[in-house]
Amino acid sequence: MNVDLYYKGITKIISNYALHHLTTEYKKRAIAKMVSIGGASLDRIIIGDLMFFESPDNYQNEFSLVGYGPEVDSPSSVDELVNCLSNFNFQTEVHKLHPLVGVIIANRN
Repeated sequence: MNVDLYYKGITKIISNYALHHLTTEYKKRAIAKMVSIGGASLDRIIIGDLMFFESPDNYQNEFSLVGYGPEVDSPSSVDELVNCLSNFNFQTEVHKLHPLVGVIIANRN
């Protein structure tokens, strides 16, 4: 089902601290679903989440600070997320908030 988000005045989808619970395959499906639901009027996706800029092993003492539980979470590398969004014709802008947390702003080309 395609929802005309532009008609409803919505031109972006925001995901906040949700995708890191999904495996890489399910993240790809979730992003594909966002794009599908948004349709042609979707111009931006903003993702704020756990994502690895560096090896998480260097920050084990900060896991609880950023809400990362390695036994239940599956954060992706920044490159994985950027590549996934690029596959749907989005250009990305990445903001590093912490070596394990970032914001990706993806604008449709």
